[in-house]
Amino acid sequence: MAQTDATMLGGWSHPPQEADAYIQAICDKVEKKVATGINVEKFLMFHATLYISQVVSGMNYRIKVRISEESQIRIQVYQPLGETAPELTAVGQDGPLNNHPF
Repeated sequence: MAQTDATMLGGWSHPPQEADAYIQAICDKVEKKVATGINVEKFLMFHATLYISQVVSGMNYRIKVRISEESQIRIQVYQPLGETAPELTAVGQDGPLNNHPF
């Protein structure tokens, strides 16, 4: 029996999903850490656009975040089970808006 990435245990969901209010709320909670991590005082915008997810002991999210009219970044966030705050685990600079894969 074949499984797709979306249903494979430990695999990343595909295709990417449009970010919703829940994903934006996660981004809002880690925005300051992202700014500090890439040595930026403040972003012009910090708007989640797309994401993929991975079930672990909690949830991993890879999220594309628009930071200006022309640029975006990719962040990875771990959301532990329960009411624990999300943890920023990686930041990648994507540069100009494009279709760069996750």
